[in-house]
Amino acid sequence: MHFCFPSSRLDAKRIEGAQLKYTWKQLERGKDNYTFDNIRHDLAFLNAKGKRLFIQVQDSSFSLDIVPFPKYLLNDPRYHGGAEKQYNVESDDVEHAKPYGWVARRWDPAVRDRFQKLLFALGKEFDGKIEGINLPETAVDIVESGTLSPKRFSPQVYRDAIVSNMTVLKQAFPKSVAMQYANFNARGEGRHDSGISAEHLSEGGRAEGWHGWSGSLAVQALPDEPFLSITSGDSGPRPDRHRRSR
Repeated sequence: MHFCFPSSRLDAKRIEGAQLKYTWKQLERGKDNYTFDNIRHDLAFLNAKGKRLFIQVQDSSFSLDIVPFPKYLLNDPRYHGGAEKQYNVESDDVEHAKPYGWVARRWDPAVRDRFQKLLFALGKEFDGKIEGINLPETAVDIVESGTLSPKRFSPQVYRDAIVSNMTVLKQAFPKSVAMQYANFNARGEGRHDSGISAEHLSEGGRAEGWHGWSGSLAVQALPDEPFLSITSGDSGPRPDRHRRSR
């Protein structure tokens, strides 16, 4: 693993460990062919320095050149393409939407089943050995209607898929911290934006419209009470996006 800073900085007492990102493709080279050598190496490296490892399993990207999924997921028709492009749409001009990245079809049961099998495989080897594991942000830039709309997607189905992944994550990691990064609707005003709110995750409530920026949230999955907010914040205004699903 290449650190973006000198590894000697890990010797500082104020640094308790490192969060490192691993793509789905890195961890599953072929169907059921799990390859965790990178995690083992990084865990041993950090443990030797008395530090802890927190891992992020990445199933999305912000570049069309980065496709973080195993090939079988994209090529086998039972997974319906396996992933969808993310689009930047300015001023609701869908006709001129520009693709900029990828996201797994998290709402597709066939794809989600494969992802959850990966989580269980990770948990079997690393639960209790790593400090924790998190899933990337819930926000995805997809178009909900027209020719660019992903098949079988709806806000409610997507919300249920996120909850399902969180539940499985904690089942796979009962000892280590299990966390989901969530982007949610901070305000209930303005234009309609289908999305996942804090209420969606905690109570299954329905998100209303929002305007401007949304907050971000880290939620921790617990064995008996699945979702607990541990951090939240408003990061200021951001560019308007077409129906950004969160």
